[in-house]
Amino acid sequence: MQCDLEDEDCALLDSKSTKPIQAALEQVLSRAGRCLGSNAYLALGCAAMLVAGSGNIELKDWQVQLGFHQPFLWCIATFVGQSCFLPMWWLKERGEQAVSPPSKPPAPLHVYAIVTAFDLSAVLLINIAYSGLPGSFCQMFKAFKIVCTSCFSCIVLEKRFTPYQHLGISMNILGVGIVALVACGAIESGTGWASPAEASMSLFLAYLSCVIGGLHFVWEEKVMKEYAVDPELLIGMEGVIGTCYAGIIFTFLSFTNVVDAQAAFAELRERKMVLFAFSLFLCTTALLHYSATVVTKHSSAVVRALLDVSRSALIWTVEVSFGWDNFSCFELVGFVTIVSGTLVYAKTIKVPCLTYTGETEGSVVRSSA
Repeated sequence: MQCDLEDEDCALLDSKSTKPIQAALEQVLSRAGRCLGSNAYLALGCAAMLVAGSGNIELKDWQVQLGFHQPFLWCIATFVGQSCFLPMWWLKERGEQAVSPPSKPPAPLHVYAIVTAFDLSAVLLINIAYSGLPGSFCQMFKAFKIVCTSCFSCIVLEKRFTPYQHLGISMNILGVGIVALVACGAIESGTGWASPAEASMSLFLAYLSCVIGGLHFVWEEKVMKEYAVDPELLIGMEGVIGTCYAGIIFTFLSFTNVVDAQAAFAELRERKMVLFAFSLFLCTTALLHYSATVVTKHSSAVVRALLDVSRSALIWTVEVSFGWDNFSCFELVGFVTIVSGTLVYAKTIKVPCLTYTGETEGSVVRSSA
């Protein structure tokens, strides 16, 4: 009996002494599992954003090379991809438990309509610009959108930017200026994509798209601050309304013979390669928007900036390899300047003589996906 009691006491003592260790071990393993899962999810999102983002631009280039330049159809495909976020938001809302009512009012329909009008204008203008500029140039000009967004944020949202952000913006302006001179043929022989006159018109459209895109980003941020709007809901509503906008405009222009919708759809039916490229473009558009939200949710502005830089480099490399863009040393200098400015703006590269303290959380303006 004594032996049995001693055995029980020993077992009880062992269990008491090992319980804290077991609990701590389980907690460490649980945290490691969550961290590993989150990191794997982020890595997958980054890879998808890089592949889908660069592929999306290259597929536009390919369609133009095939003689299929349809800015309105590209707009419709883009907004159809965005509209996929609406059922995702609905499913997320159904899965969440009831919480206290939001302190902010819901956004009225006209707010979504205004945001979508900015988005549609920016997307349509940059799509038209593909007639005179390759995709790598259009991607590089997104650096100018950071400049526009920063200016409008100072005016509308009353933000103040730090010296390193001013330096990054200035470098972006210089880099975009060099690239613009190359595109116009003022430096070297141009891109080889189109004539200097067409390139100049496309440059104007690209700049205008960046200005409107900057307004779009700032207005989105203003809406999310003033109203109870989830990012998925905002993107989904922009997709649905944008699809309606683009469809109505495309139909109206078809009836007025400004665009030939029948010829466009006939070309999609008869030319399998064009249909294949357009279908891939539609798929990558939806994947790009979803992966961008994953990266935004699980990472920082630095990661998004690095992805934008990597995407631009990959697009330019592919275009030069296929002969769609002439290699230019000045274009390389402009691209490196834009890359450096973007990395300085995102604090990936820190300049020793500048201060990085005392900045607010919302000081970095988000870049495009």
